[in-house]
Formats: sequence, C-alpha cells, structure tokens
Amino acid sequence: FSSVVMGAIGISQFVGHDFFTTELATRILGYAVEPKFPMSYGTHFNPNTFGKYTAMLSPILLLTALTWNGKKIANAIFLLAGLLMLLGVFGSSSLGGLVGIVTASGILLVFFLSRPGVMKKITIASVPVIFALVLTILLFPPLNYRVTFLFNRLATAMRADTSAIIDFTFEENTMYVHGEAGEIFSMTVNGLDENWIIVRDASGNVIQPIITDVSESEVQQAKSIYAFDIPGYRIVEIDKFPFFFAYYHATSQMPFLLTLDGGRIHGLTLSLELFDVQAEIPAWGFKGRETWGSSRGYIWSRSFPLMPARTIIGSGPDTYINVFPKNDIVSMQRFFDNPIQTVDKAHNLFIQTWISTGGISAVALLALFGHYLLTTFLSLIKSKNEPLFSFGLRLGLLCGISSFCMSVMATDSTIGSTGVFFVLLGVGYGLNEYSKQTDDKAQNTAKQHN
Repeated sequence: FSSVVMGAIGISQFVGHDFFTTELATRILGYAVEPKFPMSYGTHFNPNTFGKYTAMLSPILLLTALTWNGKKIANAIFLLAGLLMLLGVFGSSSLGGLVGIVTASGILLVFFLSRPGVMKKITIASVPVIFALVLTILLFPPLNYRVTFLFNRLATAMRADTSAIIDFTFEENTMYVHGEAGEIFSMTVNGLDENWIIVRDASGNVIQPIITDVSESEVQQAKSIYAFDIPGYRIVEIDKFPFFFAYYHATSQMPFLLTLDGGRIHGLTLSLELFDVQAEIPAWGFKGRETWGSSRGYIWSRSFPLMPARTIIGSGPDTYINVFPKNDIVSMQRFFDNPIQTVDKAHNLFIQTWISTGGISAVALLALFGHYLLTTFLSLIKSKNEPLFSFGLRLGLLCGISSFCMSVMATDSTIGSTGVFFVLLGVGYGLNEYSKQTDDKAQNTAKQHN
C-alpha cells in the first residue's frame, strides 16, 4: 500500500502536478514546498533515492503479482504497486535506478535460460504487463520524455570532457587561469596597499581596472570592487576586504574565497578557516576522467586515499563530510563549477562505510550481501518441486536485493530506502530457510514412502 501511495505521488510529480506543492500538503507538512522541475521523487524528496527504491521494489511486487495464486484482488493490488514502482524508476531519471533495473532484468534472463520450465509460466503471464508498459511509455508524453532524458543523462554521465574546463594554478602570491589554448591571465596579490592586485594578460602585459568602486559598509569596513577587461575572455570582479578577497568569473556565481598568508595565496572556507590551496591533494585513479558519472570519478579518486588509514576503525558514522579534502577548491571549480562545493557523501555505500566505520565493517557488509545473493541464486537454480509462488517471491527478492546492491555502488545509503532494504533482506533469508525446511521435509516423506 505504501508503494501505491508513493507511486501515485511520483506520477503526480513527473506530470507536473506535484502533490507536495498543493495546499493540502502544505497544511500537513506545516510548510510550503517549492515547485520543482517534473521529476519523480515520491516521498523521499530525492530523485536518486526514489529511483533506487522503486528499482528495488518493482521486481518483488511484479513477480508476486504474476505468481500469486490467492484472491484476484491481491494480484491486482500487487500488479498496480509493481507498475507504479517501475514507472517511478523512469520518472525519477535516476541512473542508480536504471542500473538496478538492468541488474534485475539480467537475473531474470539467467533464470529464463536455466529454468525454462518454471520461467515459461511467469513469462506468459508477464506479456500483457510488458505490452501495457511499453504502450504507456510510447503514448504518454511526460513519461516518454523522462525515459529519453534518462538515457541521454546516462550518455552524458559516461563522458569525461574535463579537458574543456577552465583550470587554475597557484604560485606564491599569484593565481594563473588557464583555458584549452593555454594561459588566459594571471592575478598577483600584493596585500592591502594601494597596488594590492595586479592583473596581467597571457603575454605579461598589465591590465588596468576599468571599474573601481569604494564604499563603506554598515560595519565601516572598506570594500573595493575591481573589474578587468580580459581580452578574448570576460570580466573578472574582485572584492577586497580587510581579511580576504574573492575572485569571480562569468561562468560561476560562486567565488574563490582567498587571502594572503606569509606571502602565499591561501583559501578560506565559508567560516573563514584558512587552508593551503597550493597543497597537493592525494588522488588515486580517474585521472582525466574526473567528470565520469556526474563527477563521481572525482569524488572516488579523492576518497580512495582516505581508506587505508581506516581499515580497522573508521572516522565515525556520518563523518565523511569532515574527512573529505575541503581545500581542493581548484578541482571543485573544474568539476562542480563551485569551488566551495560541499561533498558530504561518497555516492558509493561501500566506500562510505569503509571510511566512516572501517574496512572491516565494509567487508562484513559485502560478505552479508554476497552470501545472501549467492546462496539464494544456487537455491533457486537447484529448486525442483517448489510451489510457483514461493519460487516467484524468492526470485523477486533476489532481483530486488541485487538491484539495491548494484545501485548503491553509485548512490548513497538513506533512511527511506536502506531501512526497507534490510527488512527485505531479512525476509529473503527467512524464505530461503523456510524453502530448505520444506524441501527437506518433502525428501524425508518421500524416503518414508519408499
């Protein structure tokens, strides 16, 4: 029933009539939700989480509907919930959800080839469901757009065009700005005297400011705004304060927060904490492919060096945001177009678990998931006389749990999805044991008859 409600809300979102923006929802929540672009996020308020969740539940619900041999009304409810969850995967445009659905489809294909007798019944029952789904995608414009957008997003995420992005290097009190063709200009900061900043073009010629505006703020601190006309480039604005200056450029509204310390340019956090912007940040892998997977290549390459020191004991639950290098403002500008981007998640459950609670816990988590997937797969392959519904439900759980395990390779653990996942994992283990006991009982009965 929760899937039906969540799925219905998801549909309202990608058709452009978000339930959470209605007056009724505002009264229930106690606050207004700003309208978002048409994309399903269900009750999770995050399309990626919703995509991962719906990809996990849709095979479980659909296979339950196709193999349930009880009252027809139950079949109809399971089928409705499963279809709504499947539509939610596409409505969310979540790459994690797409990976999950592809994983589940691959497992179904393996069982279709290895157990054609059992799978034939399920396949025949699924034909009208598949036909209805394809017809809906083709004839329903909002859903058609979402599916097309999802696959276009996949193609974009797989590209790594980092070479086309502006780069920055620092040398003592000078910052150099580079483009594809080489250096564009440099900025030398001398302090807070009259000639506190000197901007030169690529040839070393000094560029005079075209605008200088000095005013007094409410706290009586001088603020100077300089604008320089960079030939062949754009206008650059500099804000000067007694404590720091900020460099802006036309492609980003977010500035570098910088200051001078010991004659060297240093970076500043939003809380004005000082860090060495010229320090080398350890990075493993993804060189030149940092923008792969919507910049996951960058996040993972900076996360891998954090793992060896946390093999036994991690930094603590929910402390990833504290240990990820915040002083990598140049890379953040290149790959996020925001030098003060907050990276609070690894976008990979196992990397984040390793860093937060240690390598031992990450290996234990992998072992738990792997044990269930392997034992369930082998059990279903060997199953001979198991009732169709029991087989279908266990196969659905295998597909759903596999979907989640694959999607969290590129997404994060969240309360709204992970809590339900562990319940389903427990159900999966329980059904495996029930199936084993039933099979043992049937074998013992057969031996007694013999």
